[in-house]
Amino acid sequence: MAIIKNTIGKEIYGKLDGFTVYQRLGQTIIRTIAGVRPTGAGQLAQQERLKGCTTFYKAVRAAGLSPYWKQVEKLPGQTGYNRFISLNLPAFSDKGWIEAPEKVHLTEKARLELPEEITCNPVPDTPEETRWRITWKDKTGYPSRQASDQAIIAVMRGGKYFDVKFIEPTGNALRGEGQLEFVKPENLEEYVYGYLFFQSTDGDQVSASHYLGSLL
Repeated sequence: MAIIKNTIGKEIYGKLDGFTVYQRLGQTIIRTIAGVRPTGAGQLAQQERLKGCTTFYKAVRAAGLSPYWKQVEKLPGQTGYNRFISLNLPAFSDKGWIEAPEKVHLTEKARLELPEEITCNPVPDTPEETRWRITWKDKTGYPSRQASDQAIIAVMRGGKYFDVKFIEPTGNALRGEGQLEFVKPENLEEYVYGYLFFQSTDGDQVSASHYLGSLL
């Protein structure tokens, strides 16, 4: 039986089916109660989502992206890990698998903006290989945007596989060029979900990742 204090529109806190709900720094926090194991279908599903998301964070860390999560905009007292979990949890199914790759955040903005009008399409008349072209436009003159920012391409398999791989583009792949091309290697054939983000030349700043769609 749920015990919720206060009313809708105000702070909510109390106990709910094995979880403690409370407010901290303007956010609603839900934690499991010590000694209470999840039993309901909804609780077990949420537990599997959290397990999957935690494992995914380890994969992102192994890919070298976790330091950027320490720099993202977050509330005082909130860690980069907490921010990662809150943003990526909606991408997971009740089995703990990635079922919504468009909701995945490999990176989040750390003082660097994405360009606008990002597109990703196969390059026509390249029957010997599957070549892709990504284009973008920088319409807004944010001070942090530099023509020398490096475009980074990442791919994932999704589902129950959380590993992240990177693909080298052809050419320099700089923001100022407005486009890049790449060929997905044969050994990454199963990595069908593509993502793009930008990194400053000194490596200190990174943009949010952008889902490119299915690379099939």
